[in-house]
Amino acid sequence: MADTFSQTSDLDWEGESLRNFHDEPEHNGMYDYMEQASYDPTLLQDDDVRWIDRCRVLAINNAAPGVRKDPIDTGTNDHSCFETYDDDMPPAYPFHEACFQVLTRRLGYENPNEVDKDVLYTVMTQFCADYSRMLALDYGSEQECGQFWECMPGEEYTVSDPGPKPGIDEVLRSMFPAKLFNRPESLLELSDKVRNDPLAILPYDVLLGILDHLPEKSTLALRKASWHVRTLTQEPGFWRYMLRLRVAPWFWEIKDLLAYTKFPETFDFQGLFKWLYHITLPVYGFKGPLMGIANRRRIWNACRDLVPVYASKVAVSRPVKPMGKESKAILDAAKSLHMPTVMYPPPNKTSNISAQFICSWGEVAHRSCDFDTYWNKNGALVGISVTFGQTERVFGVTSKYKGRSMHITAQDWIAEIKVHLSEADFLRDCREDRTIPNPVFDFHHTGEVMIDGMETGQISRLGLLQAPLPNAPPPSRSPTYTAAQKTLWSQNATGLPYNDRSCKPIWSHPHYQHQAFPPTPLLHTAHDPNFTDISTDIIPSEILLWTESPENYIYLARLSCLQIVSDIVGIVPTKTHKYGAAAHVGTGGPVPAQFSKWAAVTGPRDLKMHDFLKPWAEKNMLHFDIDGPGGEVVSEVHVSQGVEAVRLVTNRGRSCVWGKQREWDEWDVNRAADDEVIVGLSCAFGRLGGRSTKAMMYSHWALSEVGVVTMKKDFGGEEK
Repeated sequence: MADTFSQTSDLDWEGESLRNFHDEPEHNGMYDYMEQASYDPTLLQDDDVRWIDRCRVLAINNAAPGVRKDPIDTGTNDHSCFETYDDDMPPAYPFHEACFQVLTRRLGYENPNEVDKDVLYTVMTQFCADYSRMLALDYGSEQECGQFWECMPGEEYTVSDPGPKPGIDEVLRSMFPAKLFNRPESLLELSDKVRNDPLAILPYDVLLGILDHLPEKSTLALRKASWHVRTLTQEPGFWRYMLRLRVAPWFWEIKDLLAYTKFPETFDFQGLFKWLYHITLPVYGFKGPLMGIANRRRIWNACRDLVPVYASKVAVSRPVKPMGKESKAILDAAKSLHMPTVMYPPPNKTSNISAQFICSWGEVAHRSCDFDTYWNKNGALVGISVTFGQTERVFGVTSKYKGRSMHITAQDWIAEIKVHLSEADFLRDCREDRTIPNPVFDFHHTGEVMIDGMETGQISRLGLLQAPLPNAPPPSRSPTYTAAQKTLWSQNATGLPYNDRSCKPIWSHPHYQHQAFPPTPLLHTAHDPNFTDISTDIIPSEILLWTESPENYIYLARLSCLQIVSDIVGIVPTKTHKYGAAAHVGTGGPVPAQFSKWAAVTGPRDLKMHDFLKPWAEKNMLHFDIDGPGGEVVSEVHVSQGVEAVRLVTNRGRSCVWGKQREWDEWDVNRAADDEVIVGLSCAFGRLGGRSTKAMMYSHWALSEVGVVTMKKDFGGEEK
């Protein structure tokens, strides 16, 4: 397979220039023809057209020496596959070197040498009609390719160099319309005037997936047709994403423009997208400093149909670039502090993949980047990428799925990543599904993400590497996560009261301190072959504050437990005032095991539970009265090993025990310090209980993890 560009690239252009046929004498017989078939010399310079003489040919040389790819090939051509003037003579496909560079990028490569020329030849042959002088592609030009190239006035842009344009970002900045710097504050509120919008049922992620498959013109038209689509696509982040998705692939220089330009807060990225879309549209009569970009866009569009055919015949693979010294030093100094399970059931087969996001400290200090996440059709995270300029560092799968983008400015970096999990439905139809955030990761300064994933690409375990800053003093002790940072938290733990205007999560709250009891091992379900052992990583913990502050202890009257047989199923406080509903953890029921007929029915629906029992049914309640108005507070919390029982002790020496009590139990004890007060508990309900062999399902979740929430005694109320 021939793979070389023509040697005409070495022609001497000195003294040569574009011929201006206006200099021909008017009596010349060619004058009128040249007037009608020539480009405007005022629009093109020598450098604009120098690329035209740099060509290459994709062809087969049957006489070439060397080892054949097929050792049993006889070298004969007895099968007529296409027609030429000379039957069975293989066609050759000439094209410009610059066009091949565009095609290379369209196929997903950076280096033209990575393109499989054999496959490309086969693909082009499929697009070659009998006796045709061109491929069956839309070249975006007014003229049809005949035996000779004809110069048509108004199509000067089609011969303008489509190659890289150093410094074009400065040209673009000088061309920005003034209105781009003043983004409209908000849309007019017209939702009440919408009579019927079929697209209003689409959530944002589904809509984003649809827009990923629409061309630019259709996307803009859809926004005009649907008020719902228009309101969901107003944010600057969406339009930065559209710039990277729809413009950056062919307007290569735009990535540096977005990365190195400090845009004001009011910059209109939607307007920038529309402006770039229109000013680079390759149309008849195009002129100006972006003619080369318009020609590149025309060539990019012409290559569109070749890509899926090529991709179906070859797997695109990019060689791994060698790691630099600074990049290796960062990686060598990095540590992974925690790698929790984030999927149930765990996959049978996993493989570790990794990506290093920071390869130089200068990147964080001086360069902005785009942080993108990718999600499959079920809403599961399958890929993450960080892009500095034109350098994209990919973890997982990004090419087949929709992405969500966030721009990170220079000198900023990720401080925390929250992973949201959908709760595993171990009880089948007895447990509601909800989304819960996992704030385990404090992600500082660098990140290599390492995971175990299923063959489908879905993540089953997720961990982050952290490295110290190069000039940071050595820490006094090895860095670790706190118990709160390694815990999966339910929604109520993410918004504990901080002041009268805001809330903060338990893992970083300045006033509430969390102290965990020793963790339990895997929650075994060995008696049920249908279940795999449940990792405590995916059991969410909830926060119960029976008082928001020490001074509010005066409103606490009682702490109560819903206990089914010996399982602690829910805990609820009772206040002396009647304002608002009392917070609780776990469930107040009813649950199937509260009914004696549970062992004899085929499912919970047969019990009609809500017809006979209300939540927190008294027959299953255990109460512990607290004299909050008189100064009584909970001073100690005891937990039996295995977390099957809990004992509460007050400052008056009174106590209560909930759960399974045994004389030989050993207890872990957590006492409030002299300057602290226990104001609540953290509880995880991850032990399956009340199994019915006939229904082949469980009744409820029992208490499996406990922690203590404390606050300083001298805390004087909400911070203003």
